[in-house]
Formats: sequence, C-alpha cells, structure tokens
Amino acid sequence: MLDFLKSRSVVDEDTAVWVFDVFGWSLAEFGADVINQEPVLVVPNNEFFPGKADSTAAMAELIFRQVQKYAGLSYWSCQLVDQHGFQDGLNHTVNVASTPSSELSTTSQSNEKIMAAVIPYHTGQVGTPDTLIAHYASVLAFYLGGMAKTEPPGGQAAHGYAMEVLAIRLGFGVLFANTAYHFRGGCGKCSGPKVEREIYLSQDEAIYTLALFAALRELPTKQVALHLKPHLRSVYKRAVKDIFRQKSKLARLRSR
Repeated sequence: MLDFLKSRSVVDEDTAVWVFDVFGWSLAEFGADVINQEPVLVVPNNEFFPGKADSTAAMAELIFRQVQKYAGLSYWSCQLVDQHGFQDGLNHTVNVASTPSSELSTTSQSNEKIMAAVIPYHTGQVGTPDTLIAHYASVLAFYLGGMAKTEPPGGQAAHGYAMEVLAIRLGFGVLFANTAYHFRGGCGKCSGPKVEREIYLSQDEAIYTLALFAALRELPTKQVALHLKPHLRSVYKRAVKDIFRQKSKLARLRSR
C-alpha cells in the first residue's frame, strides 16, 4: 500500500547487473600492466586541468595530454586530428616515432616506429571543456577496449555502452554524467550536434556507474555529488543507496 513512498531505483535490474558485469570484465582485462596508475575521480577544475594555451589546437592538445595522464595511458603514442572533414572513425593509426612501451606498438623490421592512435576532436568542443574531456576519455576507452582478449558483457550490440563504462572506471564518471545529454536544437553559431559528444549511456546509467566506481574507491558521497550538476545530485545519492544494496557483488569486485 505504501510502495509509492519507496524511491525508484536509478536503473532497472538488468542494467544494474550488466554494469557490475562490465566493471568486472574491465578489472579482469585491464590491470596494472596496462593502466599504469590507480584511477582517481577526475573533476573539471583548475587543479586537474591547469594551464592555458594561445590557440585552439594547443588548448585541445593540453587538455588531451592531461586526460591521457589521468587515464593511466600516458605511455601511449597518440596524435590529435581536427575532426573537421575527418570521417574515418576510430580504427585508424598513423606512423610516428615513439617509445617502445606502447600497447599500440607495431615494430617494422629495422626501425622502431609505432602506430599512434588517432584522436579526433571538434574545435567547437574546446569551448566546452567538460564535453571535450568526456569525448577524449571515450575515445581512449574505445582504443583500450579494442585490446581486450574477450568481448565485454553484451557483445558487439552493447560495445559502445561498455566502452563508456570503461571510461568511467578510469575515473571520468563526473564528466560523463554531467554531459550525458543529446542535442535538441539551437543556432548553428553557438552549438550543434558535432559540438556535443556522442552519447551511449543515459544520465541515469552514467550516474549509476559513477556510484559503483565511487563505492569501489570508497569515496564519500558528498565529495562526488559536489561536482555533479545540482539536479543530478539527488539521483546520485539514490544510486549510491542502490549500489550498497548489492553487497555480495561489491565484495566480489573488491576482491579482484
């Protein structure tokens, strides 16, 4: 009779199970031998993203190198490419000189050239750093996911969604939750579909995944909620409660 007083779960049961499964998959596939630091909660402030640049391209590069560092993938060789006119997707690399430690490396006979991951970006995103950071994290996760020995839970049909879970596991959940919206219209000068990032997880799904990340890292709820958009904070608190109801699943992930 009083069911209407109970708070609704942030995601449905099947989605919750899947998020836990993808987290487990990511922990099994990408340990300290691939990600060279413990993930931290990355937030969009000057402490995490200091510095300025004197051009759009230089600013895009500065932000990317910081994202790459927090993702624990600084040793990868990557090359940024202005997305204008770039429609070849993410399955492309270019030859550049680099250190031999990259997991993307391919040695060619007598020289030590490696294949660098091409990272496309849209110049309009530089003016909205939160979107650009989430975009970069997503692209890195797609490349990282391509190195996995097994498919993520859900297979190819859920691949894009799983890669965003992987990016949140790398520490970028606040950025994904805050930018998980779809373009609804506007003038061509101020915004447009290409300026926003491609979306897979909904806001609620991103928040639920962020809550799982925070639970595994034992981060205080207030510390995380502080960096979310105000209307998302109550959703996040509900997600935290949902996560902590999954005691046995949390214990299994913590034991990895």
